[in-house]
Amino acid sequence: MIDYIETDFRRRPVFDKCACIGSHSDVGVIELMPTSDGQEYGFKYVNGRRSNPASGHQTVTAFGVLADVATGYPTFWSGKTELDAEILTMGDVFVEFPEQTWIEGEIQQMPADFPITELWPSTRRTKLVFPCITPT
Repeated sequence: MIDYIETDFRRRPVFDKCACIGSHSDVGVIELMPTSDGQEYGFKYVNGRRSNPASGHQTVTAFGVLADVATGYPTFWSGKTELDAEILTMGDVFVEFPEQTWIEGEIQQMPADFPITELWPSTRRTKLVFPCITPT
């Protein structure tokens, strides 16, 4: 699995990339984040609400879909759960798109000088490693 993910990150230049498509309101945002490599099309739907924890809901919820470009048929669905901001202090933090990092997810709760590393340049320099973090 790690080799497959690493291969895709090294192929980043072939993917269509665009800014997310967002619907902003005074309580949060709902965004679509699409991309394609010409063979497969994928998107992530993400919903962010800073006030959600007060009502017992997650700050961010998201899911993704992958589809075959030739047929248009979905081939994979996935869900995602954001963790509490405290998990970010347990190791190095890599992000996909720094410009968006500070406006979505749990990183927005961190100070402006919180260190992040852009994932794409780091995969060009070294082997991609996915550490496991076990809360104590």
